[in-house]
Amino acid sequence: MAYRRFTMQKLKSDFGLQEREADLFLHIEPLQPSSWLRTTLRAGREMQLVSEKAKSEFIVAPILAELRLRSYKAFSVFSGAMLTVDTKRNLNGECDFILSDKNTMFPESAIFALVEAKHGLIDEGIPQCAAQMLAARMFNGNDENQVIYGCVTNTDEWQFLKLEGTTIVIDKNKYYFNELPTILGVICHIVAQYVDLPELAPEPVLT
Repeated sequence: MAYRRFTMQKLKSDFGLQEREADLFLHIEPLQPSSWLRTTLRAGREMQLVSEKAKSEFIVAPILAELRLRSYKAFSVFSGAMLTVDTKRNLNGECDFILSDKNTMFPESAIFALVEAKHGLIDEGIPQCAAQMLAARMFNGNDENQVIYGCVTNTDEWQFLKLEGTTIVIDKNKYYFNELPTILGVICHIVAQYVDLPELAPEPVLT
């Protein structure tokens, strides 16, 4: 719960973070979803997705699993992982999704934090995501030169963030579910900054 307590003002006062807006992804090559993902998401959207948990399970998790499996498990996806860095400063708690550049059973690094927006409110999820991004960098060794990415989504809207030095950069653009190839392209672009991705398979590879 601790990450949810953060506001942008608290992040600024406690950690000296600043915020600004920018175009984060100017030249993204869309990635077409596989037939498996299209079918899975179509089935998911026909469910009664009345909670953040349901949206995570039926929409977000398949999207992240698609990229991991099509890249032959070049990175890891952790759902509901605890990221405890500094309990005294409230940098602890459960994360909706954490991506790691290592293919391991337990998180050994964190490069991307995804937050399911509570009550569907993207703006209210930004401080929570920013706090998790800051904690991720500390978890990795607290190298301020390391860039960490994040995203807040209600599954209809996707807002991406970037932690660069002491600045949280908020993408000027929001992406929408009907732009799924671009969303997949953005996440693939992010992961490729940390992992030498192979040529993606056309469908998820389960071996």
